[in-house]
Amino acid sequence: MTLPRKCLNEAEVREIRDGLKRKWDEINREYQKLTHVRLVDTTGMKRRKEGYEKELGEIEADIKKF
Repeated sequence: MTLPRKCLNEAEVREIRDGLKRKWDEINREYQKLTHVRLVDTTGMKRRKEGYEKELGEIEADIKKF
C-alpha cells in the first residue's frame, strides 16, 4: 500500500530547511569541540566523531533535497 504524496508549500519547505540547518549547526558545534582535542585516542571519541561526520553528511544531503 502506498501513501498519497503531499506537496509542501514554500513556507513548509522553508521551515523544514531552517530546522535542518539549525540541527546541522548544533551537531557541527559538538563536532568542532571534539576535533579540537589534540588526540582522539579512545574508541568512544572515535565513534562519536564518526557519528557526527555521518550525521552531518546525512543532514547536508537532506538540505540539498529541499
